[in-house]
Amino acid sequence: MSTAIRDGRAADVGFVSGLSQQVFGRYGDYSGVLPAWLADPAVQTVLAEDADGRPLGFAMLGARPPRRFIPVAGGELLAIAVVADRRREGIGRRLVHEIERRARAAQMRELRLSTAATNLVARRLYASCGFAVLSHYTRFYPSGQSALEMAKRL
Repeated sequence: MSTAIRDGRAADVGFVSGLSQQVFGRYGDYSGVLPAWLADPAVQTVLAEDADGRPLGFAMLGARPPRRFIPVAGGELLAIAVVADRRREGIGRRLVHEIERRARAAQMRELRLSTAATNLVARRLYASCGFAVLSHYTRFYPSGQSALEMAKRL
């Protein structure tokens, strides 16, 4: 099946909100955060869609400014989600690669992300894309779950 990647737009807010609730709801209420990121011009949102224009997933890239001990500008994969009936088809991987491409184009030298420590599918995807675990945070998410911070040099 053909999948295209395109820029997110304001009209995608319903899809992003609904999929976010399905995918991230167990970690906390993200119903306000993800639509705000979609509307934020500093956040790059990409959507995967099928040949009929049906949205299949999204990913969001935010900038991480250089800090005292991290002198290179980097990015953060803020969120990534794929509709349940289309998982395990490589859509998530395509979205990660597009975020990496955009981060490189923005001259970001590192990409970071946080994922639930118990989300083994996501952890395997990120590891296979070259991300390595940097830190473990207990009670990271609003609902109390632990998270891993992962990073990849670009």
